Amino acid sequence: MIESEMKGSVNRATIYRALNRFHEDGLVHKVQADDGKQYFTINTDCEDDHFHFRCTNCGKVECLEQEIKIELPEGYTCANINAIVSGLCAGCIDKLRKE
Repeated sequence: MIESEMKGSVNRATIYRALNRFHEDGLVHKVQADDGKQYFTINTDCEDDHFHFRCTNCGKVECLEQEIKIELPEGYTCANINAIVSGLCAGCIDKLRKE
């Protein structure tokens, strides 16, 4: 999406370098989705340990409020949690109902 909006003025590698830097700086969340692709969502002052929702129709990815609580065995530490829920967003459901 960003690449098409930039109308070819910036290549894909540069876009991903910038997005990964934004992730390192805490500006965006990086989500490895169930389709194997990486998605980035704007960080809305939420923690990393939460679910994300990906619409399988329009591709929109957004943060969900529900916190993920996982108890690890003693001596283990968590470096990353990646939790994605996929389905249809409200906007796509509305469009499908009108068709």
